[in-house]
Amino acid sequence: MRKYFVLIVLVIFVASFALALSGCTPEEIAHEPDFTLNYTEPESGIPYFTKTNSDGTVVDTDFRILNFTDLHLHDGTSSLTYLTLSIMERHIQREKPDLVVITGDICLGSLAEEAQIALNDVFERNSQYYAIVLGNHDGEGSSISREELITNYENFPFCLTRRGPSDIYGYGNYVINIKGSTGQIVNSLVFMDSGDYTTETKCQEYGFSYKSGYDFIKPDQIDWYKTTLDSIKESNGNIMPKSALFIHIPLYEYADAFDLSQDNENPGQATLVYGQHMEKECSSKINSGMFAAILEKDSTKLVICGHDHVNDYCVEYQGVKLTYSQSLSYGSYFLRANGNLKSLLVLQEGSNLTFPDGATLLTLGADITPSRLLNQDYPQVFEGLEEEIISANINPASLPE
Repeated sequence: MRKYFVLIVLVIFVASFALALSGCTPEEIAHEPDFTLNYTEPESGIPYFTKTNSDGTVVDTDFRILNFTDLHLHDGTSSLTYLTLSIMERHIQREKPDLVVITGDICLGSLAEEAQIALNDVFERNSQYYAIVLGNHDGEGSSISREELITNYENFPFCLTRRGPSDIYGYGNYVINIKGSTGQIVNSLVFMDSGDYTTETKCQEYGFSYKSGYDFIKPDQIDWYKTTLDSIKESNGNIMPKSALFIHIPLYEYADAFDLSQDNENPGQATLVYGQHMEKECSSKINSGMFAAILEKDSTKLVICGHDHVNDYCVEYQGVKLTYSQSLSYGSYFLRANGNLKSLLVLQEGSNLTFPDGATLLTLGADITPSRLLNQDYPQVFEGLEEEIISANINPASLPE
């Protein structure tokens, strides 16, 4: 009996030692899913996810989405690409999400196709479903157009991105549903192309006075959004499911919502759920009415975007969580750069400032709940990447110990 006791103690010790080496505590290790994830593309209609148990019965359980944004991959082999994709892959392997979504500014420049292949390799290697929306920089300064980028994504086996209707603006306007045990749709995921930059032609076509700057969601896209949700409701026993909207450029209302959340004289108009306001919101100067459509349909309860690399707040405004995804923009501007010593000193003095790089976890159940996965809370994501960290101009003092 004593022999078995010693053996058990030894096994526990070895397991604990292995966990210590990995930098994880037992609570931090994601367990294998208890259910099988199924993705179905019907001959007609909207594709959908279900989860089934061992006998094939559809079950009701939370659907988990890991959201990244602004990867700014300029090639497939550089140290910056390797750094970003390695950190992303470590989050995926740890969380084992049902779906990964990347909200724009992904593969840029003259080697965008090479970057797409390197990105997709991560998902094929992990047999991980993913979906994307385009950002303003996708297709910019590139030999490949936004439409061609989307076509490439469509052809990758684990990528669920679709071009969407050809009679409305943009590339990548599409929907994926999540069905529960009764066969009803319990959540809808709406993906929309928020464009790149305004032009006089675009503004004139859609009846807006020209204002230079970032693009806006077009009226025909908004009509598509409303009619699609109406169609989903009609096919769903007249029940409108809750939905999440994935875009790149923040809606016009983000700035107003955050300002209202800080208004101590008139509290309650908006609530800061979490996060930081580190730069001015870079929305379009044109408010085309997307948020009004969201309120009208009363389906979308969370909007998540990228674009502003160091904003990572979530504000609940008129029943909608306006949310920034955590960014992985080591190939563009970010808070850990050597030059940003002021922010670093504030952090070291114990303020509530955090480095916003990381991922955002969305849990879709009775509610749609976002939460931050900050890289500073998971030091293991940086392990073994010393050369790449130097190449990215990351201040070593900003890294978690």
